[in-house]
Amino acid sequence: MILYKTPFRIPLAGGGTDIDFYYKKRGGFLISAAISEYVYTYIAPRPFDTRSLIQTTDTQFVNNNYEIENEIVRETLKYFKIKDKLHIGNFSSLPTGAGLGSSSSLIVGLIKIISKFKKIRINNSQIIKLAYKIEREILGLEGGWQDQIMATLGGFRKISINKSGKITPLGLLISNMQLRSIHDF
Repeated sequence: MILYKTPFRIPLAGGGTDIDFYYKKRGGFLISAAISEYVYTYIAPRPFDTRSLIQTTDTQFVNNNYEIENEIVRETLKYFKIKDKLHIGNFSSLPTGAGLGSSSSLIVGLIKIISKFKKIRINNSQIIKLAYKIEREILGLEGGWQDQIMATLGGFRKISINKSGKITPLGLLISNMQLRSIHDF
């Protein structure tokens, strides 16, 4: 079994400047932080079974991975052309729909477990772009780049996006005293 945890995030400043219509005109700049709450995603082969087992909010057995009801799992497997019989699941420390980037965290986790399972070399920049493609272009879910960046890189970051779409995520150093003051806020 391969298991990854990907963090949720909270936006601190500049939310919305990572959306295409904005950064293509003015450039984007935001500050975001990953929090210590996660989506856990796992994968295991089912070599002696004729069906895949998918466990998300619901449990589903399918003969064909393209019949999976969870659109995020289905479209991510479809992107990678995965036909193997698998056990894929996820669980989360927070409810979905909380506005903390849960769909991106799930997609990033799926990309990481699938690439490890299939022995595909993929770097963080590629993960961010692929997660964006699956979520925003294939699934048509609205939003910008912040969620995929933070789910992939974690940490406390300032992110700039120039008008041509070049993303520069930089880590921010924060002292323990500053961290405590944020925590106490």
